[in-house]
Amino acid sequence: MAVWRERPYLGGMNAPPRSLTNSLSSRTLLALTEAMEHTFDASAWARLGVELEMPQLADPDLRLQQSLRFGDDDYGYCVAQFVRHLDAERPADLRDLADRPEIKVWLDSNAPGAAQELGLGQALVTPLVESGPASKATEQALVDALQWLDAGEPVGCIHRIHDALRGYLLDVCARANLTVAGDATVTELYWLLTSDHPIFAAQTRQSPQVGHALASLAGAVTALNTVRHDAPIVDANQAAPGEAEAVLMAELVRTLFNYVRRRL
Repeated sequence: MAVWRERPYLGGMNAPPRSLTNSLSSRTLLALTEAMEHTFDASAWARLGVELEMPQLADPDLRLQQSLRFGDDDYGYCVAQFVRHLDAERPADLRDLADRPEIKVWLDSNAPGAAQELGLGQALVTPLVESGPASKATEQALVDALQWLDAGEPVGCIHRIHDALRGYLLDVCARANLTVAGDATVTELYWLLTSDHPIFAAQTRQSPQVGHALASLAGAVTALNTVRHDAPIVDANQAAPGEAEAVLMAELVRTLFNYVRRRL
């Protein structure tokens, strides 16, 4: 088996030749290169080196690691070299690499044609949650919440949407095989989803501004959790949330639910 060695960058003049036996198109190889550029950090390269028994990938003096660290222009060239090497010498490993969640997400969003060639498109097009009972239950809860408001029961509305959102997030986390405590709060589930679920973790890395928006929503989710548990069911001396507060919480849950469902 050939050993991968970096070659010096000559301003694009020495791009590695394409393997004559390559089964992937140049378009797909380019998409894989760009996906790794956008989703891999230094530790991801080091972990990949362990998996592929290529310890040089973790070497801080490797040009790939240096160009990543300093944001140099030849980082993409280094990644392209690596992709071409796998394509020529270890095509099965290259396809396994494409099957990683963060790579799948990037390809689905930015290069659907490449995802289709790699056999990833169908898995990405078919949502895991939208057709499930938890998704339908959440949709129904949002409808029921309006009935609570029409009946003059904003507290009941908040209880309904909180419990539905918690059940939905619990279902999404479980489907992604994330370790979830049975008594986890809606806030804990939200943080677990946005930080550990492969789709949302990759989205945050690719688009830091989206990460900021999701972090801001965490405060609103915490507020929903607080209002839900502070809402006066027994103690009539406490001030109950009004219709305006209930509508605010319902719209928050609707927005968050629709975003998560579309990303999945």
